Amino acid sequence: MTRGVAILKTPDFVKIAQHIKHGRNEMEPMRIRWLCAYVAAAFCGLVGLGASALVFAVVPTDPVPGWVTAGVSAVLFIVLAFRSSSLGDQLSERFARWRESAVLMLDGEASFAAYKGLGQAEFDRSGLNNCDYNRYSCNSFLSVGKSQSSYVHVSHERTETYYETEYYTDSQGHQQSRQVQKTRQVVVKVFSGLLVKHPAPMPKGGALMLRSKRTGLPNGWHRLRVASPELHNNYTVGAIEAYAGHRTLTPSFMVRLWNYSSQFKYLPSYAYRDGWLYLLIPDFWLSFGRQPSKWTAITGVGLQQCLDECQASIQFLRKGSKALIPDQSKELLVKVVKS
Repeated sequence: MTRGVAILKTPDFVKIAQHIKHGRNEMEPMRIRWLCAYVAAAFCGLVGLGASALVFAVVPTDPVPGWVTAGVSAVLFIVLAFRSSSLGDQLSERFARWRESAVLMLDGEASFAAYKGLGQAEFDRSGLNNCDYNRYSCNSFLSVGKSQSSYVHVSHERTETYYETEYYTDSQGHQQSRQVQKTRQVVVKVFSGLLVKHPAPMPKGGALMLRSKRTGLPNGWHRLRVASPELHNNYTVGAIEAYAGHRTLTPSFMVRLWNYSSQFKYLPSYAYRDGWLYLLIPDFWLSFGRQPSKWTAITGVGLQQCLDECQASIQFLRKGSKALIPDQSKELLVKVVKS
């Protein structure tokens, strides 16, 4: 094998088929128990309500039997409802472990965690956001080699003061109005979508940024005029050093950038800095299959569809790492691997 060249193994389809069969045989009985507990809780609640009403009607002079019946019914309902919720949580956790193992089978360099994500520090390090925010959440963390992605939601909550007209009747019976000051909580969405991180070592001074025309560049960045009409009309392009930025934006690289951007409903933002490419794709997320529902049977076909979505997400990350790396970065990556 040539040194520095990674060989990707073909997925073991026999092992994957066994994993699907084992997952179906283990999770479908869990779903049935969950459904039975849910139906039992609902049935107990309805029967208890009816029985309590009947006892109150039959023995109107003594409310004690009715309250005893209602108390016993309430206790049984709470126990069964708690049991149903617990079984649902157990199935969700089992499905998450099954999916994580399946992702590793599909690609030996891939890993997935449904309840983790790229942290707030990575979002800030990208430099692609210039808005204040105080809420940050992330999930669906996918790693393929050194490339990483997760869904993030960023917002800013603030207290807003406003005035409302209030009408009242005075002591003489006349209708009057006055302005009353009130406050309310307002949540403003800053960003919601996919945050992607690819390794992209750049030459010294080769930091590059592409943002929407509606937004400017951070302090210390120089705006570039590029030859690509698509990038020029849709992006604000900047670099730390103008000469290095122009050298990085080769004609073939600009074509790859625009071809990649045009596949999304909203244009992504790019930041090549500190040896990484940070990518923000608004209102876009990767699919990794649906969580099990108590009303839908867990079948081999459904689990296979989940794996197909995971495979498509893995390929999305791999293709992006190839299409979005500048030519100079590719040369640097080869040097790093060979050394």
